[in-house]
Amino acid sequence: MLANMASAASAALPASARPVPPATPNSVSTSGTLAARPAAASARQSGEERVRRSTDAFFSFVEHHRYAWRMLFRDPPADEQIAAVHTRIYQQGTAAIARLIHQAPALRLPPGIPRGQADEMLARAIKSGNDGLAAWWYEHREVPKDQVVDVAVALCWRGLARLTGALPEP
Repeated sequence: MLANMASAASAALPASARPVPPATPNSVSTSGTLAARPAAASARQSGEERVRRSTDAFFSFVEHHRYAWRMLFRDPPADEQIAAVHTRIYQQGTAAIARLIHQAPALRLPPGIPRGQADEMLARAIKSGNDGLAAWWYEHREVPKDQVVDVAVALCWRGLARLTGALPEP
């Protein structure tokens, strides 16, 4: 049942936004329900378009699967098996965001921070911000999804654009 729940959560996202876990000896197969974004499609898009598409996919999931989102992302699970699924989905989401960030050729960060660590730190910050905004939206259903996505993208993209050099320093 838990594997089906995780597969359903992943399958609800468009194929272009589904997270793919990094290959590890302990990886659990999900029978192809998690798919990588086609490289050709992402190569044709600007960084801002990639951020908008990914953010819209996340908030579309929240919009169409409010209770699944709440169970998977908002309310901490007490059951060990559900907690394991929760952790895996959270890690997959963070890894997918980190892969998007890693597509930038360089980041303007203080020296000494390894690139992979910086990608993961930024991914976690973005994921936490989106999860917080989704929790707010859960309580304010009257707000249209497009407005929530616009706020999330504005916050995320402006920061990433400065870090990647897509926007000049002030």
